[in-house]
Amino acid sequence: MTAEAAQHSLKDQILAARIGLMHGRSEDFAIPGYGGRLWGTFQALDDYGEVRQIGRAAGGVEDPTEQEMYVAIGTLVRASVDMFAVIDGQKEPLGVKLGLPLAQYLGLAEGIENDRQAVFALFTDEEGALNSMALMELFQNYSLWRRETQTEAAKELEGKSEAPS
Repeated sequence: MTAEAAQHSLKDQILAARIGLMHGRSEDFAIPGYGGRLWGTFQALDDYGEVRQIGRAAGGVEDPTEQEMYVAIGTLVRASVDMFAVIDGQKEPLGVKLGLPLAQYLGLAEGIENDRQAVFALFTDEEGALNSMALMELFQNYSLWRRETQTEAAKELEGKSEAPS
């Protein structure tokens, strides 16, 4: 193995270790605007390429606020693992993810063609007004948890690697 190949292999091992620590971590979040009854389980996105793809998909939007909402929706849809209801303190799995599947489950999917439209419908009130604050609250809660999880993973990685003496 050449020195260059060894360095590349070492780099891959280091990155894989960090990604491996993030992989499989998930957290439950209440979906704002549903009175504590609708919840979602979201995983920590561990692939930077995936995160960049979400940003690029929203890149053509000129309005910065709308662009931020598109990134939030894209991130939450990709991170969604499952949705569930909490009834009398019991978790009842819905067997769907955030986006079009959840909108269909709740009967809100009429005229909706994609996950982004579905999430907008999920955060729209009876009068047709988008509750963007509720949507961004969910995204901020997820983002804060993800940053904390990434920090924990980095500390775990440091603890697993011992410097030679």
